[in-house]
Amino acid sequence: MVRGIGGTAAIFASVLLALGCASGGKARAADLDSSCCADLEERVAELEATTARKGNRVVSLQISGTVHQSLLIWDDGEESDAYIVGNTSSQSLIDITGEGRISPEVKAGFFIELGAFSEASFLVDQTSDEALNPDFSDKIFIRHNALYIDHAKLGRIWLGQTSGATDSITEINLAKSVIVRSAGAQIFNGFFKPRREDGTLADHRFFQLWGGDTTQPPGEGHRYDLVKYESPALAGFKLSASWGENDFFDVALRYSGLVFGRVKLAAGVGFGSFTDVANNGCRTDASGEADCHQLGMSFGAMDVPTGLFVHAAYGVKNDEVIDGTTQLGIDNADGTDSMFYVQAGIEKNWFGYGATTLFAEYEAFDSGFRITQGPVGPAPGTFFTGAETRIWGVGINQNFESAALDLYQIGRAHV
Repeated sequence: MVRGIGGTAAIFASVLLALGCASGGKARAADLDSSCCADLEERVAELEATTARKGNRVVSLQISGTVHQSLLIWDDGEESDAYIVGNTSSQSLIDITGEGRISPEVKAGFFIELGAFSEASFLVDQTSDEALNPDFSDKIFIRHNALYIDHAKLGRIWLGQTSGATDSITEINLAKSVIVRSAGAQIFNGFFKPRREDGTLADHRFFQLWGGDTTQPPGEGHRYDLVKYESPALAGFKLSASWGENDFFDVALRYSGLVFGRVKLAAGVGFGSFTDVANNGCRTDASGEADCHQLGMSFGAMDVPTGLFVHAAYGVKNDEVIDGTTQLGIDNADGTDSMFYVQAGIEKNWFGYGATTLFAEYEAFDSGFRITQGPVGPAPGTFFTGAETRIWGVGINQNFESAALDLYQIGRAHV
């Protein structure tokens, strides 16, 4: 995984252009008439105006990015292989941010983020190393496209496509392992299929047993078209709330600070409610309405002198359309999905290059009624009255601070 600032190249190009015109103009001043020089100055001004730089006189501009590729080696007991994939736990990104000041206390800005996919890690399986959804194969798509107005004392209001209040609420982790692994097990290999006892591949996929949706665990938020409010920090606490789509709303409370003079602590809890089937894998009733809500929380703590850290997350989602009703002949179906995740380890700069992070993890998914194909009702479909999955793993991440580079390895087993 490589991070870097892309704006530097554009600024450097502008500097070279300016120096070239200055030196060339002095050497040939006697041979050029005034109209030629005026045209040259006009062209230089035009190029400067269309070049991505730090911004103009009133708006700052920054272009940054992340490149993240992984080698996925898998073994399901019958077959094994290795794929090169884009790791969607922290995918390759291009970020463009701009900000200008309206008054000493008020500023306005924007955030555009583009996601770059070669082959998405959450959409490959035992049959193909290509993303099974072509929308996530060799594509660039919009993740964030939003603007904001910020008041130093009153907070910030967002408008556009961006994170809801509960986005990343189950991913609050103070160690660098956050770029390697979070509670969203779906993100890396959720599209793989379990093996039956006879060795054949099942019809369903792992993510369909884990609650949440294709990429997120129960309790986790997402990006939406929304209006969002974020409060200023007060004694380490920040409140946020958002509404959008058709319809959803969520609210979250976060905290960060130093306790006992040596322990960094960050935590958050959030609640979301959805009436749109397009949000978070919720189901609709016969009239096309959804009634789904979830709770998510997590915390991260690190003892600064020793580097010991712990991260834990919990999420639960209840789908009222399913809960207590008859689904495919199953009376009193359970519409509740839950997730618990814990990670612990140590992070220290032992070798002088950057932090080395060693960690172990455990995750438990418990889902209620799950349908994997076919519509709600009497039509044929593969479904489960409940499912349990347990995941164990160990990992290492090595940061190289001078190169903004992270290299990691993680091993996981599902039961």
